[in-house]
Amino acid sequence: MSEAADIPVHLMPVAAILGTFALVGVLRGAYIIYENLSYDPLSRKPAPAVALDSNPFMALCSVVVAAIAGYGSIVAKINKAYAESEHALFDPFDILGISEATGGDKPAVTQAYRELAKIHHPDKGGSQAMFLKIQYAYEALTDELGMKNFKMYGHPEGPVSVPSFQLAMPKWLLFPEGNVAIFMILLYLAMFGAIGYIVVTRMNQKEPEVKATMDSNTVSLDDLGYLGRCLSPSSSHFDVLLALASTPENIMWATENLEKIEQQRADALEEKKNAKPEKKKDDMAFDNLDDQGWDEEDDEEDENAKMAKKAEQEKQQRLEQVKKASGLVKEPLEGIDDGVIGQKWVLKTLEEKGNWPPKDLSFLNNQKFDYNGKKVSALDHPGLQRNIQMTMGRINSRMLNTHPALREYSIF
Repeated sequence: MSEAADIPVHLMPVAAILGTFALVGVLRGAYIIYENLSYDPLSRKPAPAVALDSNPFMALCSVVVAAIAGYGSIVAKINKAYAESEHALFDPFDILGISEATGGDKPAVTQAYRELAKIHHPDKGGSQAMFLKIQYAYEALTDELGMKNFKMYGHPEGPVSVPSFQLAMPKWLLFPEGNVAIFMILLYLAMFGAIGYIVVTRMNQKEPEVKATMDSNTVSLDDLGYLGRCLSPSSSHFDVLLALASTPENIMWATENLEKIEQQRADALEEKKNAKPEKKKDDMAFDNLDDQGWDEEDDEEDENAKMAKKAEQEKQQRLEQVKKASGLVKEPLEGIDDGVIGQKWVLKTLEEKGNWPPKDLSFLNNQKFDYNGKKVSALDHPGLQRNIQMTMGRINSRMLNTHPALREYSIF
């Protein structure tokens, strides 16, 4: 039989670490699954960081399974050692408080058993474990099968029978004893401290993401408050448009877009300045001539060839449109590329038609707005001026639809 010293106490911390890791891994995996199942591809929310079919998720599942298997095996091994130790130390005479000579006297054994049972019965406030030992001691000295098992295996229950794999939380992990207790308590404190640190850090990282998502998907409280102050039941349609154009969020977005456009324009000018001059098409045509002069066959293109060439050109145009829509090519910029219309063209056209600046800006006339640390009027704020110009452009859309690029798609 095994002795108490044979219990592998050095494996207890390993079981604690594996059990905690498995628990955290299961929770992490459940969160990843929830993120993926609740994700809507049509929403503006970012996709989950870890996909269900990704290698990181598969690796997490594999490691968690390995941790669970290791934990279950170690727990079973230690529990078996404890059971063998209890079997080895089992002494029915000592438990019942009788001598070995009295062991053959069943009435004396029964009397000792009854006296101890009255004291240690759980209904009388006794210990369940001690009461069970008393019962085993009684069976070892009075029951025929118990006596046989005690003589052969040292315990009335027979040989030690413990499963080779156990996932239940054992008592020695929850309530460690002896020298192991100090180490286990320190280990638990360290693990829970680490888990708390990870959770707090993760929450702090999530706060900016949540705020950004809220800002991008909802109307801010500042905007609602501003609209409430500017508008009333008697406000006109124009007042409503001006209020929407001058909300803090719309001014911020317009200002940022203007800065991006100016940066793109500066980059484009610099790129155009440093670009090498292209060779003229006429020169390239002459370079392609051979020594014999013009090829008469080139002047008479076949009709099918012309149609194929036209189809290829249309295909290339569609490809260019797709590239522009997907951001693979740079959009032409007003003032840099030919034929581009934008804010400057809208402003120029409105001025020519006498619709700019607006004759009356309603409640905006007396308001001041922050710009670069100064208080400026509505039309002196670049971002707000852009919004008002675009608002006026939409109001006068029929008048603006005189440009060939606009009339091509105009319904008027």
